[in-house]
Amino acid sequence: MNQKQILAYILFAALSIVNAQCVIKFKGHDNAPIIEAEFSPDSTMIVTVANDGTLWIWETYNNENPLFKVQCDSLITAFAFAPNSRLLAVGCDDGHVEIRELNPSDLASKTIRVIDHPSNQSVTSLAFTDNIDVSIAYSDNTVYGYNIETKKKYHLHSDTSKIHKIQWSHGGDALYITKYTEIEVRWRDDDGFHERSLVTSSLNPIRQARFSKTNINKCVEVMGNGTIIVREFGTKNEITIAEQAIYAEFSPVDDGMILVAHSCGVCNVVYMIRLGYDDNKPYLIINNGEDIKGRFISARFNHDGMRVIATTTNGEAIMWSILPSLLAKVHCKVQ
Repeated sequence: MNQKQILAYILFAALSIVNAQCVIKFKGHDNAPIIEAEFSPDSTMIVTVANDGTLWIWETYNNENPLFKVQCDSLITAFAFAPNSRLLAVGCDDGHVEIRELNPSDLASKTIRVIDHPSNQSVTSLAFTDNIDVSIAYSDNTVYGYNIETKKKYHLHSDTSKIHKIQWSHGGDALYITKYTEIEVRWRDDDGFHERSLVTSSLNPIRQARFSKTNINKCVEVMGNGTIIVREFGTKNEITIAEQAIYAEFSPVDDGMILVAHSCGVCNVVYMIRLGYDDNKPYLIINNGEDIKGRFISARFNHDGMRVIATTTNGEAIMWSILPSLLAKVHCKVQ
């Protein structure tokens, strides 16, 4: 970190302690709706992707100007950080994938690998298993792996159903594949994949699914009708929490805590739920739409669960510091 970054970090931390939450707004993409934002694994950077197909990379505590802007010949459709936060994979609508090496201290970003699809199938999802292997899901319902060091591309999975999202478990023991109405888990060891488990099947489409980083068998889903369902694989444990949610994920350090973005009618709120607490009502209100011009689209934790970033329809990504020990436990009526 340079001196400016250190001072910004100290100021942000001090304000967080006093106010229990502190807002930094990242404004860009020519006011296009920001469909997703994510912290780097070390929380020093934030990526924002807008529906205009552009991707911006910011320093976490500097919202004045982005570090880098990434643009492809076609729309950017997926991205993923490597665990070391130094590599970023960017996938595009024309099947093009770039592996970019990031060096924020030198304000440098360079493409070190380019991976193309022979028939230009769109990239639907990206996920790193470690710092040298990245997995790529395409719109033809195939998943391939790519080793950045050897430049070898290899087949991982083919499906007859549309693949929306792929995610690796911590340690790379399981590949989670979210499809239109079901989730599949492929378990593997050093000899390859050996088991295949269907986690859930529903007539209601799955809008989004995220998997616990602390429990390989736990999943939170947002269904097409906005219902949140928490499931534990291999058991009959299933909790239906709320309706009209648009995004949900577990805290990275506590799978009993869930972050929810809810935007329906008059309700525009980001909040946290403690499973089993007060009938799963909102436990901590992060923002109830105050000073937010657009509607919330998504919300994500950083690596230690102490920061949240949410995206909106008016081209803003908003970051809060979350200190549960200081933040008042107030409830809102989610309609």
